[in-house]
Amino acid sequence: MSGTIMPNLWGGKSIEIMKKKFGDNFDIIEEAGNSALYYVNVDEHVDFPRPISHKFIYIGGIGKVEPKPLEKKFDDIMKNSKKGVILVSFGTVALSVNMPQNVKKIFLETFKNFPDITFIWKYENEEDGIIQGYANVFTSKWVPQNDLLEHPKLLAFVSHGGMNSAQEGSSKGVPMVMIPLFADQYRNSKICHVGICRDSPQSGRVVTAVTTIHLSRP
Repeated sequence: MSGTIMPNLWGGKSIEIMKKKFGDNFDIIEEAGNSALYYVNVDEHVDFPRPISHKFIYIGGIGKVEPKPLEKKFDDIMKNSKKGVILVSFGTVALSVNMPQNVKKIFLETFKNFPDITFIWKYENEEDGIIQGYANVFTSKWVPQNDLLEHPKLLAFVSHGGMNSAQEGSSKGVPMVMIPLFADQYRNSKICHVGICRDSPQSGRVVTAVTTIHLSRP
Protein backbone atom coordinates (compact mmCIF):
# COMPACT_ATOMS: atom_id res chain seq x y z
CA MET A 1 0.00 0.00 0.00
CA SER A 2 2.76 2.45 0.91
CA GLY A 3 4.36 1.76 -2.46
CA THR A 4 1.27 3.23 -4.11
CA ILE A 5 0.42 6.02 -1.68
CA MET A 6 3.87 7.45 -1.00
CA PRO A 7 4.90 8.33 -4.58
CA ASN A 8 1.50 9.79 -5.44
CA LEU A 9 0.90 11.85 -2.31
CA TRP A 10 4.32 12.62 -0.85
CA GLY A 11 6.77 12.09 -3.69
CA GLY A 12 5.73 14.90 -5.98
CA LYS A 13 8.50 17.35 -6.73
CA SER A 14 11.15 15.15 -5.09
CA ILE A 15 10.54 12.30 -7.53
CA GLU A 16 10.49 14.73 -10.44
CA ILE A 17 13.88 16.16 -9.42
CA MET A 18 15.41 12.72 -8.90
CA LYS A 19 14.22 11.50 -12.29
CA LYS A 20 15.85 14.50 -13.94
CA LYS A 21 19.08 13.55 -12.20
CA PHE A 22 18.98 9.76 -12.47
CA GLY A 23 16.68 9.15 -15.45
CA ASP A 24 13.03 8.25 -15.99
CA ASN A 25 13.58 4.66 -14.85
CA PHE A 26 14.51 5.77 -11.33
CA ASP A 27 12.17 3.96 -8.90
CA ILE A 28 12.16 5.54 -5.45
CA ILE A 29 10.45 2.55 -3.83
CA GLU A 30 12.95 0.09 -5.24
CA GLU A 31 15.88 2.32 -4.28
CA ALA A 32 14.50 2.75 -0.77
CA GLY A 33 14.22 -1.02 -0.42
CA ASN A 34 17.84 -1.45 -1.46
CA SER A 35 19.20 1.29 0.81
CA ALA A 36 21.85 0.39 3.36
CA LEU A 37 20.63 2.92 5.94
CA TYR A 38 17.49 4.96 6.61
CA TYR A 39 17.82 8.32 8.34
CA VAL A 40 14.57 9.05 10.16
CA ASN A 41 13.74 12.58 11.28
CA VAL A 42 12.10 11.41 14.51
CA ASP A 43 13.25 11.56 18.11
CA GLU A 44 13.28 7.94 19.27
CA HIS A 45 12.42 9.03 22.82
CA VAL A 46 9.05 10.40 21.70
CA ASP A 47 8.13 7.57 19.37
CA PHE A 48 6.13 4.41 19.96
CA PRO A 49 8.23 1.42 21.04
CA ARG A 50 8.45 -0.98 18.11
CA PRO A 51 10.83 -3.44 16.53
CA ILE A 52 12.99 -1.76 13.89
CA SER A 53 15.77 -2.76 11.58
CA HIS A 54 19.38 -1.95 12.41
CA LYS A 55 19.27 0.13 9.23
CA PHE A 56 17.19 2.84 10.94
CA ILE A 57 19.19 5.81 12.23
CA TYR A 58 17.18 8.35 14.23
CA ILE A 59 18.15 11.96 13.52
CA GLY A 60 15.17 13.72 15.11
CA GLY A 61 15.81 17.42 15.69
CA ILE A 62 18.57 17.64 13.09
CA GLY A 63 17.10 20.91 11.86
CA LYS A 64 16.60 22.38 15.33
CA VAL A 65 17.97 25.87 15.81
CA GLU A 66 18.83 27.70 19.00
CA PRO A 67 16.06 30.05 20.22
CA LYS A 68 16.66 33.75 19.75
CA PRO A 69 15.45 36.73 21.81
CA LEU A 70 11.92 37.74 20.86
CA GLU A 71 11.36 40.78 18.68
CA LYS A 72 9.69 43.68 20.50
CA LYS A 73 6.16 42.90 19.29
CA PHE A 74 6.13 39.44 20.84
CA ASP A 75 8.30 40.36 23.81
CA ASP A 76 5.79 43.04 24.81
CA ILE A 77 2.92 40.55 24.57
CA MET A 78 4.77 38.16 26.84
CA LYS A 79 5.70 40.82 29.39
CA ASN A 80 2.19 42.27 29.54
CA SER A 81 0.32 38.98 29.89
CA LYS A 82 -1.22 38.50 33.34
CA LYS A 83 -0.96 34.74 33.83
CA GLY A 84 0.95 33.68 30.75
CA VAL A 85 0.54 33.02 27.04
CA ILE A 86 -0.84 30.18 24.94
CA LEU A 87 0.44 29.85 21.37
CA VAL A 88 -2.01 28.67 18.72
CA SER A 89 -0.57 27.63 15.36
CA PHE A 90 -1.61 25.09 12.74
CA GLY A 91 1.50 25.23 10.59
CA THR A 92 2.07 26.54 7.09
CA VAL A 93 -0.22 24.23 5.09
CA ALA A 94 -3.57 24.37 6.91
CA LEU A 95 -4.04 28.11 7.32
CA SER A 96 -6.22 29.41 10.14
CA VAL A 97 -7.61 32.08 7.84
CA ASN A 98 -9.22 29.32 5.74
CA MET A 99 -11.07 27.76 8.68
CA PRO A 100 -14.89 27.77 8.49
CA GLN A 101 -16.34 30.73 10.36
CA ASN A 102 -17.97 28.51 12.98
CA VAL A 103 -14.60 26.92 13.82
CA LYS A 104 -12.96 30.34 14.14
CA LYS A 105 -15.78 31.31 16.49
CA ILE A 106 -15.16 28.22 18.63
CA PHE A 107 -11.55 29.22 19.12
CA LEU A 108 -12.34 32.86 19.87
CA GLU A 109 -15.06 32.00 22.38
CA THR A 110 -12.67 29.55 24.03
CA PHE A 111 -10.02 32.26 24.32
CA LYS A 112 -12.61 34.59 25.81
CA ASN A 113 -13.20 32.09 28.63
CA PHE A 114 -9.68 32.77 29.91
CA PRO A 115 -9.39 36.58 30.22
CA ASP A 116 -6.22 36.39 32.32
CA ILE A 117 -4.40 34.35 29.67
CA THR A 118 -3.10 35.91 26.46
CA PHE A 119 -3.42 33.97 23.20
CA ILE A 120 -1.08 34.41 20.24
CA TRP A 121 -2.83 32.97 17.19
CA LYS A 122 -1.01 32.43 13.90
CA TYR A 123 -3.68 33.89 11.66
CA GLU A 124 -2.79 34.88 8.13
CA ASN A 125 -5.00 37.95 7.68
CA GLU A 126 -4.51 40.53 10.39
CA GLU A 127 -6.73 43.05 8.60
CA ASP A 128 -10.07 41.21 8.65
CA GLY A 129 -10.93 42.33 12.19
CA ILE A 130 -11.72 38.84 13.45
CA ILE A 131 -10.33 39.51 16.93
CA GLN A 132 -12.27 42.73 17.45
CA GLY A 133 -13.83 42.48 20.90
CA TYR A 134 -11.35 39.85 22.11
CA ALA A 135 -8.86 41.83 24.17
CA ASN A 136 -6.70 38.86 25.15
CA VAL A 137 -6.09 37.63 21.58
CA PHE A 138 -3.29 38.73 19.25
CA THR A 139 -2.96 37.51 15.67
CA SER A 140 0.11 37.39 13.47
CA LYS A 141 0.70 36.13 9.93
CA TRP A 142 3.92 34.58 11.14
CA VAL A 143 5.12 33.61 14.62
CA PRO A 144 8.63 32.81 15.89
CA GLN A 145 7.41 29.44 17.13
CA ASN A 146 10.73 28.06 18.31
CA ASP A 147 11.53 31.24 20.23
CA LEU A 148 8.08 31.49 21.82
CA LEU A 149 8.16 27.86 22.97
CA GLU A 150 11.32 28.62 24.92
CA HIS A 151 9.79 31.53 26.83
CA PRO A 152 9.08 30.88 30.54
CA LYS A 153 5.68 32.60 30.35
CA LEU A 154 4.41 30.26 27.63
CA LEU A 155 1.75 28.07 29.23
CA ALA A 156 0.82 25.78 26.36
CA PHE A 157 0.91 25.17 22.62
CA VAL A 158 -2.25 24.46 20.60
CA SER A 159 -1.10 22.78 17.40
CA HIS A 160 -2.08 20.59 14.45
CA GLY A 161 0.48 18.02 15.55
CA GLY A 162 2.91 18.25 12.66
CA MET A 163 6.16 16.40 13.30
CA ASN A 164 8.29 19.55 13.60
CA SER A 165 5.82 21.18 15.99
CA ALA A 166 5.52 18.01 18.05
CA GLN A 167 9.29 17.71 18.32
CA GLU A 168 9.80 21.38 19.18
CA GLY A 169 7.09 21.34 21.83
CA SER A 170 8.13 18.06 23.44
CA SER A 171 11.83 18.94 23.48
CA LYS A 172 11.04 22.10 25.43
CA GLY A 173 8.61 20.40 27.80
CA VAL A 174 5.67 22.58 26.74
CA PRO A 175 2.16 21.19 27.42
CA MET A 176 0.44 20.67 24.06
CA VAL A 177 -3.15 20.48 22.89
CA MET A 178 -3.18 18.89 19.46
CA ILE A 179 -5.98 19.03 16.92
CA PRO A 180 -4.72 16.77 14.10
CA LEU A 181 -5.94 17.46 10.58
CA PHE A 182 -4.34 14.87 8.29
CA ALA A 183 -1.38 12.57 7.56
CA ASP A 184 0.99 11.79 10.46
CA GLN A 185 -0.62 14.34 12.76
CA TYR A 186 -2.98 11.79 14.32
CA ARG A 187 -0.06 9.51 15.14
CA ASN A 188 2.02 12.38 16.51
CA SER A 189 -0.88 13.42 18.73
CA LYS A 190 -1.22 9.93 20.14
CA ILE A 191 2.51 9.82 20.85
CA CYS A 192 2.33 13.07 22.82
CA HIS A 193 -0.87 11.87 24.54
CA VAL A 194 -2.58 15.23 24.62
CA GLY A 195 -5.99 16.52 25.55
CA ILE A 196 -7.65 16.48 22.14
CA CYS A 197 -7.41 14.11 19.21
CA ARG A 198 -10.48 14.80 17.11
CA ASP A 199 -11.41 15.36 13.49
CA SER A 200 -12.64 18.86 14.33
CA PRO A 201 -12.54 21.10 17.40
CA GLN A 202 -15.60 21.46 19.61
CA SER A 203 -15.92 24.27 22.10
CA GLY A 204 -16.36 22.12 25.19
CA ARG A 205 -13.37 19.92 24.41
CA VAL A 206 -11.07 22.85 23.70
CA VAL A 207 -12.13 24.60 26.91
CA THR A 208 -11.60 21.39 28.90
CA ALA A 209 -8.12 20.86 27.45
CA VAL A 210 -7.01 24.44 28.10
CA THR A 211 -8.53 24.38 31.60
CA THR A 212 -6.68 21.16 32.43
CA ILE A 213 -3.37 22.68 31.37
CA HIS A 214 -4.11 25.95 33.18
CA LEU A 215 -4.99 24.26 36.47
CA SER A 216 -1.96 21.99 36.35
CA ARG A 217 0.42 24.93 36.26
CA PRO A 218 1.91 26.04 39.59
